[in-house]
Amino acid sequence: MGDKYQRVSLEALATAASLAKALRPITSTANTSPLPSGYTAPVQKLYEAVCEIISGPAADADVRDKALYAIGDLLTHEGEVLAPLYNKSLPLISARLNTDSNQLAALSVIENVAESNACSGSYMEEWLASVLEQLAGLLRRCSKQNRGKALAVLETLLNR
Repeated sequence: MGDKYQRVSLEALATAASLAKALRPITSTANTSPLPSGYTAPVQKLYEAVCEIISGPAADADVRDKALYAIGDLLTHEGEVLAPLYNKSLPLISARLNTDSNQLAALSVIENVAESNACSGSYMEEWLASVLEQLAGLLRRCSKQNRGKALAVLETLLNR
């Protein structure tokens, strides 16, 4: 995923997101299949690799967007397995709210994570509360195109 060629990195991140969805499909909110045994360690390694891409200085905006969406898919589908590692990615997602080039991707990921039943626990709830505070300030300064998404995320967080 850390390839120097942007297209290779983008495809690797798209594959990571597809793997997350395939390993543990979510058919409805009430019917969630368990993660197959033996996949916990590889999912955690994938999660850590994607977190490194988001936090690394070498990735451009497109690669970071794809990485954010991949993290969102991993959290949405394998959230319980990744609960001990929330402290790695959740602050990275929050930080991307302040970056204009990645703001829309971060908002989409936050909305998906807030809607997911797989993401729970005290750290997750504290993080969502901090994002709620951050959104209040973001609504004043974000672009018009992101303001609608920010309002949708705000509604999702309030309904959680």
